[in-house]
This record gives sequence, structure tokens and C-alpha cells, in this order.
Amino acid sequence: MTYSHRNSHRNSHRTSMTRLASKAMWPGRWVLRALALVGLAAMLLSGAHAQESAAEAGAGEGARLWRSGDHDAAQRLWEESLANGTDLPDRERARLAYNVGVAHHTAGEPLVAAAWFESALRLAPRWEAAKANRDLSRADAGLDPKDTGIVAGFVRLFTRGEAEWLALLGGVLILVLGALDAFRGGAWGRGPWLAILALPVLWAPLVGQLASSNGEVAMVVVKGGAPLYGSPDLQGERLGKLKEGDETLVLDRLPGWVKVVDRGEERWAPEDSVLSLIR
Repeated sequence: MTYSHRNSHRNSHRTSMTRLASKAMWPGRWVLRALALVGLAAMLLSGAHAQESAAEAGAGEGARLWRSGDHDAAQRLWEESLANGTDLPDRERARLAYNVGVAHHTAGEPLVAAAWFESALRLAPRWEAAKANRDLSRADAGLDPKDTGIVAGFVRLFTRGEAEWLALLGGVLILVLGALDAFRGGAWGRGPWLAILALPVLWAPLVGQLASSNGEVAMVVVKGGAPLYGSPDLQGERLGKLKEGDETLVLDRLPGWVKVVDRGEERWAPEDSVLSLIR
């Protein structure tokens, strides 16, 4: 019995030690897990950095070609990087469009340059350098400064993402101020009414962009304007033209042709007479 008691005591002691050892292993396991997570995060970050570097490679190589004097190759590379980089941030895409605009202006094509600077502004609306160069290119092309009006100018100060955040802010503002007034007694004070008055300002950018995002917008970039036809045929009936610098909605495309809108009517124009502003 004594031996059995001692043996039982030893077994109990060993079991306790095993449990303690098992518990003592947990910090090590957590350390290993933490290290594994850190390693995974490092791999993801390095992968994202590599992807970002690859996305910026076109812009960097284009800049090198530009400095070496090969402006045509730089322009082609920037355009290819923009066409293939659909997942690039808007600011990076704006920079590529801006570079293409500089290339066209340097080549003596201010009308085409103005369209590219306009494309850059649609991606980065408050970029003063792009705005200044667009206006300069329009002036060099013999066009008047672009006048968007007060409301349209305000709407275009924001990107689509920024406009969505402003609209969300307006809704949250109403809810918060309404809840605060209800908590104070249920009567609406000045807060919610002031928020309601602010809603048109906060929602205007998103509403305006939704209203104008019903298709592709293009600009006429040929001297003398874009001839318009009733069908995609150069031998077809001529139905007027769009003036150089005019912006129009593109409804459809065929090889060498685009269907555009002229004063509410659908017309066909040669594809090389317009340049899309959507990048």
C-alpha cells in the first residue's frame, strides 16, 4: 500500500509536471504563431510592394526615355502603362495622362494635349498643374478657357470616391444630430435643420457625377472639327460637324468609327477625330 501510494504520488507529480510543461509550451507556441503571422504579413507587403513597383515601372522607364530625348518612345510607354494599368490608383493614372499631355504639347499638338490634361483632371480634380497646362494648351490651340460653371465646377472638385464619402457624411450627420435632439427631449432643434440645409452641398458632388456618368465622354481633337455622318460610311450623308474642343458622349464604336451625340441626335464620326477623356 505504501508503495502504491508512493507510486500514485509520483504519477500525480509527473502528471502535474506534464501539465505544467504543456502550459509552459503555450507561450512558445504563441511566439511561433506570431512569428508566422509576421512572416506572412512581410510576404504580403513585399508582394504588394513588388506589384506597386511593377505598376510604376512604365512611368519610370518612360521618364528615363524622355530625359534621353526619345520622346516618342516615352509617350508610347506612358500610354501603354495607362491602358494596361487599370488597377493603378487614380493619382498614378492621372500622372501618366499628364505625361502624355506634356508629350503631345511638346510635339506641337496642343489640342490633343488639352484632351489628355483634361483626362488627368478627371482623375485628380484639384491638380493645379494639370489645370494650368490644360488651359495653356487650349489657348495655344485657339480655344477659349473652359468654363464649367459654378455648380459643375464644384461637383468636379471631387473624385467619385470622395463624393461618396461626402454623401455618407451627410447621412451620418442627420442621424447623429437627430439622435442627439431626440435624447434631449424629442424636439428638433437647430442641429438637424442645419444638417438638412448642408445636405445639398454634401450630396451635390455624388448626384452630379452619377448624372454625368451615363457613358464615355470624348473630345474633338482635329483642326476644323469632326465631320458627322448618318452612317459609318465616308460616302454617306454629311450631317454637320462637331467643333474642335467640343466634348460629346460616345454611344458605340465600330472599326474606325464612333457613334456620338450631337444636339440630341445620334451621329457617326471618324474614330481618330475624337479622343476619349475616360482613363
